[in-house]
Amino acid sequence: MIPTELPILTVIDSVCPKSLQQQVYRQRLHPWCIVRLLPNMQRAVISRKRQRNAAEDYLCALKRLHPAASYVLIFDPRT
Repeated sequence: MIPTELPILTVIDSVCPKSLQQQVYRQRLHPWCIVRLLPNMQRAVISRKRQRNAAEDYLCALKRLHPAASYVLIFDPRT
C-alpha cells in the first residue's frame, strides 16, 4: 500500500530552501528580541538573544549609544 499523504517534514523540505530552514531554527533558539521602534508604526529587529539577561545588557548598551532611539525588549516564543 502506498501512502497518499507525505509527512509534513518532507513537504517543508521540498518547499523551503535549507538557508531559510536554518534561519527559522536559529530564531527559535533565540526568542528574546530587541526591537527598534521606527516612525509610522514600523519596527526593526536589531538583535536576538537566547537569554533575557543578555538581551537586557545589550538593550542597555544600545540605549547608552543611541539615547534618542526607542527600543523595546520582547519575547517571541512562536518563532
